Amino acid sequence: MVDDRSDAASPARRRAGRAIPELEQQAREAAKEYHDAIRKQKKAHWEDFLADDANIWQASKYLKPSGSSFNEKIPPLAKGDGSTTKDKVEQAEELLATFFPPLPARIEDEGTQPQREPIHMPELTIEEIERKIFEAKPWKAPGEEGLPAMVWRQLWPVVKERVFCIFQRSLQDSELPSQWRNAKITAKEAGKGQLLTG
Repeated sequence: MVDDRSDAASPARRRAGRAIPELEQQAREAAKEYHDAIRKQKKAHWEDFLADDANIWQASKYLKPSGSSFNEKIPPLAKGDGSTTKDKVEQAEELLATFFPPLPARIEDEGTQPQREPIHMPELTIEEIERKIFEAKPWKAPGEEGLPAMVWRQLWPVVKERVFCIFQRSLQDSELPSQWRNAKITAKEAGKGQLLTG
C-alpha cells in the first residue's frame, strides 16, 4: 500500500535535511523536461516568425542587443550597380542617393495647379471658448502661467471679452502667439504621487 502522505511530506523531509534521491531525480527530470519544452517552443516560434516575410523589419530589431544603435541594425543594402554596401558609410551614401536624388538639370514651370475650395470655418463665439474652459478639469494641467482651469473659470466673467478678442485676432491674422506654442509636459507615473515635469 502507498502512503498518501508521502508526497505532501517530501518537501518537509527535504527541508529537515532528509533528501529522498528518487524524488530529487524525478524533480530534476521534470524541470529539464519543462525547460526543454520552453526552448523548443521558443525556437519553433522564432523560426515561424522569421519565415513570415512581412516581419523582416520587425525581426531585425531582435538581431542585436537593445543597447545597439539603429545604424548597426541596417542590413547591407543593394546598390544601383547590383553590389551591396560594405559599411555604414556606404549605407549612408546609398540611402542619401536613393531618398534624395540630385535635382534635374532643368526644372520646368509646372503651370497653374487646380485649387481646392476653401473650407468654411464657422465664426468663433464666446460661448465656444467658455464651453472649452468649463469642460477642462479644474485643477489639472495649468498653463505656462501656472493658472489651472479653475482660475480661468473664476475670471471668465471679467476677462471673456478680452480673451475672445485675442482668439479672434489670432484667427483673422492666421498667427499663433508665441506663448501658445509652448507646452509644459507633466508626466505622472502610475500609482506614484511625484510629478515629473519637462
